[in-house]
Amino acid sequence: MRRPAKLIEQDEHYDLVYLAFAHSNRGNTYLSLAHYDEALADCDKAIAIRTRLVDGEGRRELVNDLAGSLLARSIAHFLAENHQESRTDLQRAHDLLEQPTTPRNPRREDLLEKLTILRDLVDTR
Repeated sequence: MRRPAKLIEQDEHYDLVYLAFAHSNRGNTYLSLAHYDEALADCDKAIAIRTRLVDGEGRRELVNDLAGSLLARSIAHFLAENHQESRTDLQRAHDLLEQPTTPRNPRREDLLEKLTILRDLVDTR
C-alpha cells in the first residue's frame, strides 16, 4: 500500500476508499500532534468522500467508517474548543450508527462506546 501523503497527492487517480482512508489517517496524525486546523481539513475530506460513497453510491458497508471520521472530527472540534460543532458531529455519527441498515459488527459497538464517552465529556462544556 502506498504512503498516505503520496496517495493524497494523486487523489484523482486512486480508489476513493483508499483516499478517504489516507485523509483519515493523516487527520488522526495531525490530531495527535495538536494541529487541529490540519486535522479538521483532513477529516472534512474523509467525510466528504465517505458521504459520497455511502449516500451517492450506496456503499452501506462504509457507514461505520463514515461514523468514525465524524467521531474523529468531533474530537478535533472539541480539542479546538468548538463545542457546538463537536456536538453536531457526535449527533450525526450517532444517527448513522443507529440506522437499521448500518452493519452490526464489533466496529459499530466500539464506535458507539467511544461516542458515549465523548458525548459525556462534551456535555460538561
